[in-house]
Amino acid sequence: MYLSAHSRSFTSWANGACDTKRNFISKERSIMPITRRQISAKRAEFEAQCPSFFVEFEGRQFECFVLRQSMEPALHQFAFQMVAVDFDFQVDRVSDLNEVALFGVAETVPEHWRPFIIQHEMKEYLTPCCCDDAARYEIDLAEKNLQPGEFINYLNRRRNFFRSLISYAEARAGYAPEKVAEFRLSLSAFERVCGGV
Repeated sequence: MYLSAHSRSFTSWANGACDTKRNFISKERSIMPITRRQISAKRAEFEAQCPSFFVEFEGRQFECFVLRQSMEPALHQFAFQMVAVDFDFQVDRVSDLNEVALFGVAETVPEHWRPFIIQHEMKEYLTPCCCDDAARYEIDLAEKNLQPGEFINYLNRRRNFFRSLISYAEARAGYAPEKVAEFRLSLSAFERVCGGV
Protein backbone atom coordinates (compact mmCIF):
# COMPACT_ATOMS: atom_id res chain seq x y z
CA MET A 1 0.00 0.00 0.00
CA TYR A 2 2.60 2.50 1.05
CA LEU A 3 5.65 1.68 -0.99
CA SER A 4 4.04 -0.04 -3.84
CA ALA A 5 4.83 -1.37 -7.24
CA HIS A 6 1.31 -2.60 -7.89
CA SER A 7 -0.22 -0.84 -10.88
CA ARG A 8 -3.87 -1.67 -10.29
CA SER A 9 -6.73 0.68 -8.56
CA PHE A 10 12.40 -10.72 6.55
CA THR A 11 17.08 -15.02 9.68
CA SER A 12 19.56 -12.13 9.62
CA TRP A 13 21.57 -10.25 7.06
CA ALA A 14 23.30 -6.96 7.74
CA ASN A 15 21.35 -6.16 10.89
CA GLY A 16 18.26 -8.03 9.74
CA ALA A 17 17.22 -6.15 6.63
CA CYS A 18 18.18 -5.11 3.15
CA ASP A 19 18.34 -1.85 1.31
CA THR A 20 16.76 -1.95 -2.12
CA LYS A 21 16.15 1.71 -2.82
CA ARG A 22 17.61 1.39 -6.30
CA ASN A 23 15.20 0.14 -8.94
CA PHE A 24 12.24 0.85 -6.67
CA ILE A 25 8.93 1.50 -8.43
CA SER A 26 6.15 3.40 -6.69
CA LYS A 27 2.54 2.49 -7.44
CA GLU A 28 1.38 6.05 -7.68
CA ARG A 29 4.29 7.04 -9.89
CA SER A 30 4.29 3.95 -12.11
CA ILE A 31 2.72 4.24 -15.54
CA MET A 32 3.63 0.71 -16.62
CA PRO A 33 1.80 -2.40 -15.38
CA ILE A 34 3.84 -4.68 -13.15
CA THR A 35 4.64 -7.98 -14.84
CA ARG A 36 5.54 -11.37 -13.43
CA ARG A 37 9.03 -10.90 -14.88
CA GLN A 38 9.50 -7.68 -12.87
CA ILE A 39 8.33 -9.44 -9.74
CA SER A 40 10.76 -12.28 -10.41
CA ALA A 41 13.65 -9.84 -10.83
CA LYS A 42 12.79 -7.92 -7.64
CA ARG A 43 12.33 -11.21 -5.75
CA ALA A 44 15.80 -12.35 -6.86
CA GLU A 45 17.23 -9.05 -5.63
CA PHE A 46 15.48 -9.40 -2.28
CA GLU A 47 16.48 -13.07 -1.91
CA ALA A 48 20.13 -12.13 -2.42
CA GLN A 49 20.05 -9.32 0.15
CA CYS A 50 17.14 -9.66 2.56
CA PRO A 51 16.09 -11.93 5.37
CA SER A 52 12.72 -13.54 4.76
CA PHE A 53 9.80 -14.94 6.70
CA PHE A 54 6.60 -16.69 5.70
CA VAL A 55 3.05 -15.46 6.14
CA GLU A 56 -0.04 -17.55 5.51
CA PHE A 57 -2.98 -15.80 3.92
CA GLU A 58 -6.24 -17.60 3.17
CA GLY A 59 -4.49 -20.96 3.29
CA ARG A 60 -1.65 -19.98 0.96
CA GLN A 61 1.99 -19.32 1.92
CA PHE A 62 3.91 -16.21 0.91
CA GLU A 63 7.60 -15.55 1.39
CA CYS A 64 7.96 -11.96 2.63
CA PHE A 65 11.04 -9.82 3.18
CA VAL A 66 12.45 -7.49 5.83
CA LEU A 67 13.59 -4.26 4.19
CA ARG A 68 15.95 -1.60 5.51
CA GLN A 69 14.22 1.49 6.82
CA SER A 70 16.68 3.45 4.66
CA MET A 71 14.70 2.28 1.63
CA GLU A 72 12.21 5.01 2.58
CA PRO A 73 13.52 7.02 5.55
CA ALA A 74 10.62 9.49 5.38
CA LEU A 75 8.04 6.80 6.14
CA HIS A 76 8.77 4.95 9.39
CA GLN A 77 7.62 1.31 9.50
CA PHE A 78 6.54 1.15 5.85
CA ALA A 79 5.16 -1.84 3.95
CA PHE A 80 6.03 -2.85 0.38
CA GLN A 81 4.08 -4.84 -2.19
CA MET A 82 4.13 -5.77 -5.85
CA VAL A 83 1.30 -7.74 -7.49
CA ALA A 84 1.23 -8.71 -11.15
CA VAL A 85 -1.42 -6.79 -13.01
CA ASP A 86 -2.64 -9.98 -14.71
CA PHE A 87 -3.18 -11.91 -11.47
CA ASP A 88 -6.53 -12.47 -9.75
CA PHE A 89 -6.21 -14.16 -6.35
CA GLN A 90 -9.80 -15.42 -6.48
CA VAL A 91 -9.41 -17.08 -9.89
CA ASP A 92 -5.75 -17.88 -10.52
CA ARG A 93 -4.36 -20.96 -8.85
CA VAL A 94 -0.70 -20.66 -9.73
CA SER A 95 1.52 -23.29 -8.14
CA ASP A 96 3.68 -20.64 -6.49
CA LEU A 97 2.12 -17.34 -5.42
CA ASN A 98 5.61 -15.95 -5.08
CA GLU A 99 5.66 -15.71 -8.89
CA VAL A 100 2.86 -13.15 -8.92
CA ALA A 101 3.13 -11.22 -5.66
CA LEU A 102 5.90 -9.81 -3.48
CA PHE A 103 5.56 -8.32 0.00
CA GLY A 104 7.94 -6.74 2.49
CA VAL A 105 7.98 -4.68 5.64
CA ALA A 106 10.50 -2.29 7.19
CA GLU A 107 13.00 -3.62 9.69
CA THR A 108 11.70 -1.02 12.18
CA VAL A 109 8.43 -2.94 12.53
CA PRO A 110 8.69 -5.27 15.57
CA GLU A 111 9.13 -8.84 14.36
CA HIS A 112 5.93 -10.25 15.83
CA TRP A 113 3.87 -7.36 14.35
CA ARG A 114 5.10 -7.90 10.79
CA PRO A 115 2.54 -10.58 9.81
CA PHE A 116 -0.38 -8.30 10.75
CA ILE A 117 0.90 -5.47 8.53
CA ILE A 118 1.73 -7.86 5.69
CA GLN A 119 -1.73 -9.43 5.93
CA HIS A 120 -3.25 -5.94 5.69
CA GLU A 121 -1.40 -5.55 2.37
CA MET A 122 -2.47 -9.00 1.21
CA LYS A 123 -6.10 -8.35 2.07
CA GLU A 124 -6.06 -5.04 0.23
CA TYR A 125 -4.23 -6.15 -2.91
CA LEU A 126 -5.16 -9.82 -3.30
CA THR A 127 -8.86 -9.64 -2.57
CA PRO A 128 -11.64 -7.34 -3.75
CA CYS A 129 -11.65 -5.04 -0.73
CA CYS A 130 -10.53 -1.55 0.13
CA CYS A 131 -7.99 -0.11 2.53
CA ASP A 132 -10.62 0.33 5.26
CA ASP A 133 -11.60 -3.37 5.07
CA ALA A 134 -7.92 -4.32 5.20
CA ALA A 135 -7.39 -2.10 8.27
CA ARG A 136 -10.31 -3.73 10.09
CA TYR A 137 -8.95 -7.16 9.14
CA GLU A 138 -5.53 -6.18 10.51
CA ILE A 139 -7.03 -4.85 13.75
CA ASP A 140 -8.94 -8.11 14.29
CA LEU A 141 -5.76 -10.16 13.76
CA ALA A 142 -3.78 -8.03 16.17
CA GLU A 143 -6.50 -8.13 18.82
CA LYS A 144 -6.65 -11.94 18.65
CA ASN A 145 -2.88 -12.36 18.86
CA LEU A 146 -1.59 -9.66 21.19
CA GLN A 147 -1.95 -9.14 24.93
CA PRO A 148 -4.27 -6.20 25.79
CA GLY A 149 -1.47 -3.76 26.69
CA GLU A 150 0.52 -4.56 23.58
CA PHE A 151 -2.61 -4.38 21.46
CA ILE A 152 -3.21 -0.80 22.64
CA ASN A 153 0.41 0.04 21.83
CA TYR A 154 0.00 -1.55 18.37
CA LEU A 155 -3.16 0.43 17.67
CA ASN A 156 -1.54 3.70 18.67
CA ARG A 157 1.55 3.06 16.55
CA ARG A 158 -0.49 2.10 13.51
CA ARG A 159 -2.77 5.10 13.96
CA ASN A 160 0.34 7.30 14.05
CA PHE A 161 1.68 5.51 10.98
CA PHE A 162 -1.44 6.33 8.98
CA ARG A 163 -1.25 9.96 10.09
CA SER A 164 2.34 10.04 8.83
CA LEU A 165 1.38 8.22 5.64
CA ILE A 166 -1.25 10.83 4.81
CA SER A 167 1.25 13.66 5.32
CA TYR A 168 3.84 11.72 3.31
CA ALA A 169 1.44 11.18 0.39
CA GLU A 170 0.11 14.74 0.42
CA ALA A 171 3.69 16.09 0.23
CA ARG A 172 4.55 14.04 -2.88
CA ALA A 173 3.34 14.47 -6.40
CA GLY A 174 1.80 11.39 -7.89
CA TYR A 175 -0.46 10.23 -5.06
CA ALA A 176 -4.01 10.34 -6.36
CA PRO A 177 -6.57 12.00 -4.09
CA GLU A 178 -8.50 8.71 -4.10
CA LYS A 179 -5.49 6.90 -2.62
CA VAL A 180 -5.08 9.52 0.11
CA ALA A 181 -8.80 9.13 0.83
CA GLU A 182 -8.22 5.36 1.29
CA PHE A 183 -5.40 6.11 3.75
CA ARG A 184 -7.83 8.36 5.65
CA LEU A 185 -10.32 5.49 5.86
CA SER A 186 -7.64 3.25 7.38
CA LEU A 187 -6.72 6.00 9.82
CA SER A 188 -10.39 6.31 10.79
CA ALA A 189 -10.57 2.56 11.44
CA PHE A 190 -7.63 2.79 13.84
CA GLU A 191 -8.95 5.98 15.47
CA ARG A 192 -12.35 4.36 16.10
CA VAL A 193 -10.72 1.44 17.90
CA CYS A 194 -8.20 3.63 19.75
CA GLY A 195 -11.07 5.71 21.07
CA GLY A 196 -12.74 2.57 22.43
CA VAL A 197 -9.77 1.15 24.36
